[in-house]
Amino acid sequence: MSRLLPRIRTLFLVLPALLLGACGTSTTPNLPPGVTPAATTLTFALSIPTPVGGQGLRTQYVSSATTSLRVRVGSLDTTLALGAAVCTTGAGGQTCTLSLKVDPGANQVLTVDAYDGGSHLLSTSTSTVTVVAHQDNPVRVTMSGVALSATLQPTDRAADLTTDSTGHLLLDSGGLYKLGIALKDAAGQTILNPGRPTETVTSSNPAFNVQATGVGTFTVEAPQPTGRPQVTTLTVKGAAGTVLATQVLTVPAHTVTVALSNAAPVAGSSIVATAQLSSARGRPLPIGSRVVSFSTGAGSGAGAPLTSTDATGRASMSLLTEKTVGARVPVNATADGVTGTVTYTSVTGTANTTTSTVTLSANPVRVNGSSTLTVTLRDGFNNPVTTVPAVSVTGQTTFTFLSQQSNVFTYAVHAAAAPETATFTVVSQGNTVGTARLAVTASLMAVTHNGTALISGVSQYDFENDVPQVFTVSESSVDGFFAESSNPSVAMASVGGSTLTVTPQGPAGFSTITVQDSFGQTFTFTVSVTTAAIIID
Repeated sequence: MSRLLPRIRTLFLVLPALLLGACGTSTTPNLPPGVTPAATTLTFALSIPTPVGGQGLRTQYVSSATTSLRVRVGSLDTTLALGAAVCTTGAGGQTCTLSLKVDPGANQVLTVDAYDGGSHLLSTSTSTVTVVAHQDNPVRVTMSGVALSATLQPTDRAADLTTDSTGHLLLDSGGLYKLGIALKDAAGQTILNPGRPTETVTSSNPAFNVQATGVGTFTVEAPQPTGRPQVTTLTVKGAAGTVLATQVLTVPAHTVTVALSNAAPVAGSSIVATAQLSSARGRPLPIGSRVVSFSTGAGSGAGAPLTSTDATGRASMSLLTEKTVGARVPVNATADGVTGTVTYTSVTGTANTTTSTVTLSANPVRVNGSSTLTVTLRDGFNNPVTTVPAVSVTGQTTFTFLSQQSNVFTYAVHAAAAPETATFTVVSQGNTVGTARLAVTASLMAVTHNGTALISGVSQYDFENDVPQVFTVSESSVDGFFAESSNPSVAMASVGGSTLTVTPQGPAGFSTITVQDSFGQTFTFTVSVTTAAIIID
């Protein structure tokens, strides 16, 4: 007896040693018509490998779950049980030797079926053989697995694949995916070539295009994500149309993510909103020519409200920000019914010269007097600017900071000891937003006579005799005075300290007395001198 070499592919079902033969001469005797030769004894060996967990990781000749064979040839139809009586166990599995009677003859159909203990058909073979009496008849039989089920698994792009709780396969993006089909027999053993049956794979959704690429290998061209989930059911069928497996594939709807060039822009400024088509898992999708519409809670879109994605899946639009500060403003981008949203909050801009004010509570003021400088800062949209400004002043006038209430800043002003024009300059964030000029004037000069105040330019004193009269000159923050008379022949004027002395000179008439302080301030009043001539005859 001789044993045929096994096929070397893993779990490719082969009956490698079906040896048909009997003792005798090498030819079939010529018998008279109507006489049938005696049945010839067929002896064959069957190798059954040790199970390998259904994965087909080493050479197998028939399914390791085989427990019986059904052999049909000529008029013979018998089932042979494989057990301890006919099988011996070795390192690689079992070897079973069986004998049966077969009628000699040419072109006989030999059918061999392998079953497991539950009478499930595991593999089968149908071939044509010639049985010659009185000699060995070696026959090689390739068993074809009988698929009861199948598994469908992607074999690439693992980063794009997830499985949901229902077992549906989620494709994060479209494009070509490779698929592998594993056929399994009733015992759960994977069926490999030779002897692997063929299968077909169909898609319930024509948007998912399935193509066979080899034995047990297929591709599916999935559509790119849109605004709605796209679903198909792939069905694996055996040669007889039996459904072996189904697998649901879903391309989830895309998402839209929105980013802003500035999340805290200056009120009324321009920012750029960029929408990115993204997968359900948030990965960028490089899909071009998708229409994107932008809108904002402020309703201040600048430019076309509609635009299209570029080759990277991005679309951008310029927006004018809300003019009122503090509120969170949404920016929406919608593509194919899917909306992404991001928010921004406008912040105050720089102080504006038109809307900001710089005022003095008292102006002019006397030397050494006081005033209050008030600075109110606003941006171009009247939003309060609370950044402390830089304030400077010219001359000898000084100031000190008093308080800040939001965008209102107050300063105490102390006027110079001498008359001047003091200019206040307010700078905010590097920009001059306003100025104010304070006029510092000399203190009021007062002239009194015996406690009675004179009025400059109005009062007149009439001399009733030639006695000099004393007037008092007073003024704060002054270094001294000098006086003059417009008509010295009528009256003379002199000042010593704060005392003004006016002395009539004799002739009647009027004179204007002018008192001037060290700042050039003057005080004038008129004196009159009356004389009487007495003639004695």
